[in-house]
Amino acid sequence: MRVAIAVENRFVQQWIADCVRKLKLQDGVELAGVLIAGESAEAGDGKSRGESKGKNTSKSKSGPFGYRWLERRISRRCPAMRRTDVAEAAPGVPVPETRGDGEAAKRFIADRKPDVLLNLAPGFLGEASFPELRYGIWRFDYGPEGGFRTGFEMLLAGLLRKRETATIRLIRARRGQQADVVLKQGTFAASQHSFASRMDQIHRFASEWPAYACRDIVRGNAVYLDQASAEIVEDGRTDPVPSMTPKPGRASSSVHAAGGAAVVRALVLLARDKAKRFLTRWFVAEHWNVGIVDRPIESFLDEPGSESGMPEVDWLPKRPQFMADPFGVQIDGRLHLLVEEYDYASGKGVISSIRRGDEPVFGPERTVLNLPFHMSYPYLLRHEGEIYCIPETYQAKEVALYKAIRFPNEWEKAATLIEGFQAVDATPFRHDGRWWLLCTDEQTGWNSHLYIWHADDLLGPWRPHEMNPVKMDVRSARPAGTPFYSRGELFRPAQDCSRTYGGAVVLNRIRTLTPREFAEEPVRRLAPDPRGPYRDGLHTLSAAGGLTLIDSKRESIYFKVFMIRVVSILKGKLRIDAG
Repeated sequence: MRVAIAVENRFVQQWIADCVRKLKLQDGVELAGVLIAGESAEAGDGKSRGESKGKNTSKSKSGPFGYRWLERRISRRCPAMRRTDVAEAAPGVPVPETRGDGEAAKRFIADRKPDVLLNLAPGFLGEASFPELRYGIWRFDYGPEGGFRTGFEMLLAGLLRKRETATIRLIRARRGQQADVVLKQGTFAASQHSFASRMDQIHRFASEWPAYACRDIVRGNAVYLDQASAEIVEDGRTDPVPSMTPKPGRASSSVHAAGGAAVVRALVLLARDKAKRFLTRWFVAEHWNVGIVDRPIESFLDEPGSESGMPEVDWLPKRPQFMADPFGVQIDGRLHLLVEEYDYASGKGVISSIRRGDEPVFGPERTVLNLPFHMSYPYLLRHEGEIYCIPETYQAKEVALYKAIRFPNEWEKAATLIEGFQAVDATPFRHDGRWWLLCTDEQTGWNSHLYIWHADDLLGPWRPHEMNPVKMDVRSARPAGTPFYSRGELFRPAQDCSRTYGGAVVLNRIRTLTPREFAEEPVRRLAPDPRGPYRDGLHTLSAAGGLTLIDSKRESIYFKVFMIRVVSILKGKLRIDAG
């Protein structure tokens, strides 16, 4: 598969260079060339090299001074916006300069014969027609409806309008009467980090997507391209490709024309958010606790419960350490739980067991799995008469299966299912005669990027899904408990981390699950009870027979937390110095 890329300038933002580099490294992809569409910075131009390369600058030339100043100020703090020579990202690849000449671009396309043109130079193509491109022209859209010119513009609008998420899409531009086709899409948190961090994150994620889309095509797995056909004009002609510059909507225009008052308001909001992050980092503690609902998990699909959608909860007694990630089994009529027990002083989680007695009273917890690294999410399952546990051990860079020798107190490692992968909240289950394991990845988007593995047998070998990551959505990707069936359909709980980590649980209906395809849709969102004792988050929903286990959190300000975190940082520095 041959790919041509159009960029505005030889010195491009780092995320664009990364995009080019990843395409060059993708199996089955050959770069036909990188077109310099606008004014080019010559290699020997000292001003270009000294002032452009390596600097975090934005080349925005439109909009009022306040808008441009704010964009430059934030871009300087964003690694993804650093300028670099695009030729260094693709050594040996032709880098012709068309300087906005549409005819020169047409000649290049005709000579190099690419299958697709990735347009990263808005406004360059105008009304040029390239019907010979097998897979059309691709570009990035910002915002759910593609109404913003840049990622900065989208995030600024989100800041001013207090939006919790930001959406970016890679689309194939419409051909003739055909609508745009979404190739890849991601929705990410827009209010939990600094503005520069948000900018860096969305562009870092997006730089992978053209390579992902090409990978899918090479493998014959790009089912999303079947949404429409290019040959839809009755007389067989293909209409000219329209302008590649997204037509900004009313929202885009208003943000781009932001005056001094809007910039001042944005600065005030940025200062507020920075103060809030500082307070949260140093003084706010999350206290999670585990609760039991005396109803089966499938009842959460249609059970109204309280205003939040949660029925009455029987909470465990409050403890100094927080308890979270409950999973359970019933043995001889008694409920046994495995939970994450986390101690702020040590900064490390262990797996503990708690037993519910004859009365609805719980006995004291007991640590049953304690390894040198952090452990959490102790997913329990029964298989061939044995009880197994797959705890989260991403720091060990593996997914390990533990077998109960004497449940729940004695365990042995039965197998390493996946090596070299930092799986978060690994969730295995059996469906349609195969084993499936869903998780996110600590190295990429631990709250947003969903990965799937599958195997014929629980012990493996486990193989990655052909479209990993199969989903990128901070609102409903990260696993949150046990999948279940209801009325013949498969559902899975997922976390909504758009506002805060573990803010709510979303129930997704899985529509398609094969080694080559995956599709799901959210059907219900469950939020914590705003009048309950733990009203600031909810991130687990797991079945234990006819009962359902949940956890929720309460955020509180503790000045003791400041000292704990200072000591933790000092200990870490001492370990580094000693090393």
